[in-house]
Amino acid sequence: MKKVKGFLFSGVHAGLKRKRKDVGLIYSLSEASSFAVFTKNKFKGAHIPVSKEHLKSGTSRAIIVNSANANTLNGEKGIKDAMRMTEITAKLLKLNKEDVLVASTGVIGVPLPMKKIEKGIKLAVSSLTKNGTSDFEEAIMTTDKVKKEASTYFRYKGNEIRILGMAKGSGMIEPNMATMLAFIVTDARIELDVLRRMLKFCVNRTFNRISVDGCMSTNDSVFIMANGRSGSPRIDRGKSFYMFRDALLEICKDLSFQIVKDGEGATKVIRIIVKNAESESFGKDVARRVANSNLVKTAIYGEDPNFGRIIAAIGTLSDKVREDIDVSVGEVIIIKNGRVVEFDRKRAKEKLKKDTVEIIIDLKDGNKEVEFLTSDLTEEYVVINSRYTT
Repeated sequence: MKKVKGFLFSGVHAGLKRKRKDVGLIYSLSEASSFAVFTKNKFKGAHIPVSKEHLKSGTSRAIIVNSANANTLNGEKGIKDAMRMTEITAKLLKLNKEDVLVASTGVIGVPLPMKKIEKGIKLAVSSLTKNGTSDFEEAIMTTDKVKKEASTYFRYKGNEIRILGMAKGSGMIEPNMATMLAFIVTDARIELDVLRRMLKFCVNRTFNRISVDGCMSTNDSVFIMANGRSGSPRIDRGKSFYMFRDALLEICKDLSFQIVKDGEGATKVIRIIVKNAESESFGKDVARRVANSNLVKTAIYGEDPNFGRIIAAIGTLSDKVREDIDVSVGEVIIIKNGRVVEFDRKRAKEKLKKDTVEIIIDLKDGNKEVEFLTSDLTEEYVVINSRYTT
């Protein structure tokens, strides 16, 4: 992985978890255009209003993150603690508190242990390094089994522009967005308005099209920082716009896939492709009905070709769906013109044995195509979520 110029990272153990790292820090050596999108859940984590306020300037220098505690439903104390995290970080880095963004993830309804947090922030600042991405990725994990990272680069007018994305997320995954935090940094030079448009476009086509369990989180956040240190000309609305947007979309797609693959208890990724929808919005609605059907998810886990469950899930949209749709699993057509057809069950079962199972739905009602990711549902998911706080 090529290093994104002008960014330092760290991840440390502050005692919020028994052993693993739990406080992470991203620091830009210069001012960075910054933007973020957040959960639509009514009950938001305290870091969200604080970060929103600090993002009003359109720039930032650092993001301080803790795991193991969501700092949600803690009232005014939660807001003050989130603000205090930015103040401590700013003082140690010799910044204004408005230059620091904040994020939290973990158990809901428990006050932040601020003595441990302060100790962790001090250690995180002293541990900053350009090679600290792996430590940062560990520090933001909750029930994740693996670290999640994606990177890419492209050349623009003789300069190499690099993008790095890091994320956490495993359970409580459902648009909008998922129980996830994602942090994207780039050394590109980009106008803030362009950066906003790009991130919203990419999030709507990736993080907002994944589901593990249909449960929307209180703390979902996707941050992006662009510090301009690549030396390239400013990315505007011309050819460079699409070059950067495509690269950013690649990062978001990669991280989204990794989140679903690491879904709590998951053994398979289910890729749902809805073709010929009247609109992207309706195509996403259809895909989500299938993605959030526990009957579909358990059938895929059991590699059981009980495909009536797919059509039943689609049918919950009632008169909005044509009766002559087609459905296939991989290349195996199972529903043709709204009727079950004779299919090779052995071949279909072989498709279900794959790590990634494709369900293709042709609505025959337009020209829009939507891809949506989900995972199977297993006994391990129940075990993990029945013991989460104990």
